[in-house]
Amino acid sequence: MVKRKDLLSSYPDDSIDLFLGLLREASFAPDVAEIRITIYRLSSNPKIADYLIFAARTGKKVRVVLELRARFDEERNLAWAEKLSAAGCKVYYGTDKYKVHSKMCQIVLCSQKPDGTEVKDYITQISTGNYNESTAKKYTDLSLITYDQEIGSAVSRLFKDICKDMIS
Repeated sequence: MVKRKDLLSSYPDDSIDLFLGLLREASFAPDVAEIRITIYRLSSNPKIADYLIFAARTGKKVRVVLELRARFDEERNLAWAEKLSAAGCKVYYGTDKYKVHSKMCQIVLCSQKPDGTEVKDYITQISTGNYNESTAKKYTDLSLITYDQEIGSAVSRLFKDICKDMIS
């Protein structure tokens, strides 16, 4: 569906389930090579972490930029960082220079042209809110899921830039 038109959600009027379904589907899909995500806050038992862990355990590359300085959630984020890392996710903890407060998720699809050339396409989600399934029911935020490759390329460059200076 997202390949045909962008999906804009408004929490809490809309459910975060649309995004969770996308992440779940990506964790199972054979054409997904990588999942990248920035996390500022997670709920106590996040489905997001379950899907990322499943994806990593089944051979997908998973990169998680997890901010340890999320006020009041430092311990929880550290515990999730350890669980994600133990499952095979590449976890980046932030930089000394600034807090990573962005909310982005990118799914990298890989396919091959008939000549054998690899093609990467992006499904990108950007949001004003946290990936906390509990607070998504309370606070107003926007979420855009898009197959727009120009946006995908820009977010891909941003992930590369964020991750190059990260302490892993």
